[in-house]
Amino acid sequence: MKNLIVLFTLIILISCSKKPEAQLNYEIKVKDGIEHIINENRPSVPVEDLKIDLKISFVINGMDTLDVNKCYFSKVTYFTVDSKDNIFIYDESKVKVNKFDNAGNYIQNFGGSGTGPGEFRYAMGLACLNDTILVFDTNSRKLNKFNTDGKFYGTSVMNSKVSLFNKLYVANENIWCHRLSFKRDGDDLEMYKLIEIRDNHFNVLTVIDSSSIEYPPKSVKEELSISKAIAVSKDQIYMTDKGDCFTFKISVLNESGDLQKVIRKKFARMKISDKEKELNTKEMQSKGFLETEEHLEEYLKILDYKPAIRWIHVDKYDRLWVNESRHIEDPSDNRMKFSIFKDGIYLNSALLDLDVTEPNFINDVLYGNDLVFTNSKIYAMNTSENRITVYEY
Repeated sequence: MKNLIVLFTLIILISCSKKPEAQLNYEIKVKDGIEHIINENRPSVPVEDLKIDLKISFVINGMDTLDVNKCYFSKVTYFTVDSKDNIFIYDESKVKVNKFDNAGNYIQNFGGSGTGPGEFRYAMGLACLNDTILVFDTNSRKLNKFNTDGKFYGTSVMNSKVSLFNKLYVANENIWCHRLSFKRDGDDLEMYKLIEIRDNHFNVLTVIDSSSIEYPPKSVKEELSISKAIAVSKDQIYMTDKGDCFTFKISVLNESGDLQKVIRKKFARMKISDKEKELNTKEMQSKGFLETEEHLEEYLKILDYKPAIRWIHVDKYDRLWVNESRHIEDPSDNRMKFSIFKDGIYLNSALLDLDVTEPNFINDVLYGNDLVFTNSKIYAMNTSENRITVYEY
């Protein structure tokens, strides 16, 4: 009897000493044959395990910090990076491309205003594919090609409607083109936002997204409803609706544009504070918008809730960084919130101070923001301060 009591006591002690199994912070549901990963807001790893050690490598200023008479570029608009980490910066004011080495030292410039070989009237896209620098001239729909030493060697013509805004970048040996275009149907005019994969001759391979509304849009919010953010990994495309204020949702596509998976995270919609409204309207007015009381009143009506997701990126570890909206109590706090995922699972979040233009602007309808993850570095463009900051992480 005594032995039985001892045995029973040991069983209780062993069972009580067992560590409880870690509770998953996500569940997987299948809808119409598509896997939906639904994440809790609870992280799955400690923030230290994200291994983000953000350090400034160097800064490229338009004006030389040692010689005020030396100006490299007056209005930074686009930039790209080659395989050797050389940086190419387009100066909208001088209509030239400036080359800097991988330590931020100025090397040369090329291009220029005109219609001749290697010239462009109004560039609205800059990218680097296989160490070929591509400059897209909107007015002539030409894609000018240079080697990394700035030597011009050819042009491709974009066989499509005129585009007013283009963002070009390279992923998986193809050109990704984000453009704004228009189509007339009788008396009606429609505005299209397209995301296309193109080859090195600028031929369309796949249209990933084509969304449209009547032009002109009734409001910024209506334009935001067709605006997408996109990020590309080695074998997946991530896309999200920038106008969604209610759900945190990212679609995972293949290169044919077919839906493969959906990533979600629980999200409580966020109201825009009065202080944020004030700052946002001042920013719009500084750019020449909201000039009348009527326009201001209409704009304030749409400033109700923040979009759940602003931008998305893929890092050197093939993790998805989601720049999501957050509550901001101090207007001078410009840190950006990134929720980081691996294989669709929410790991943790980080607040990072990155030198980009308007890091927490609310209704940003543009396709590409001023942050680029490439060659194991983060490149941040600040058009207001006319500089680019390069980070290691």
